[in-house]
Amino acid sequence: MTVQWVTGFLDFPAAVFEAGQDFWLGVTGYALSPPRGPRADFVTLVPGEGDAYLRVQRIYDGPAGCHLDFHARDWAELAARASGLGAQLVHAEDGLAVFRSPGRLPFCVSGEDGDPVR
Repeated sequence: MTVQWVTGFLDFPAAVFEAGQDFWLGVTGYALSPPRGPRADFVTLVPGEGDAYLRVQRIYDGPAGCHLDFHARDWAELAARASGLGAQLVHAEDGLAVFRSPGRLPFCVSGEDGDPVR
């Protein structure tokens, strides 16, 4: 089992989501994807070349922060390995596991994100 792709997430409380999104659009010069998710809480910053690797997420609890998503063909095996290494499972649903590392850093494990180009 190998990590196929890593996506960085910029997490912003709802009150500052648009401001955070607009700031990082300006810094990167990337395009913005349409919002997605049940509450339109996710957007992707789309680079001019290659596949997207930076996303912005609206959060409803806690301060702004960042986290990584690790994508793997066998995401359940990767999630089990992370758990065995001491990660604390915070949330699980089909195709996604949300963890805190032993150092309390948040991260996710999910299925493949297409066949990305580095």
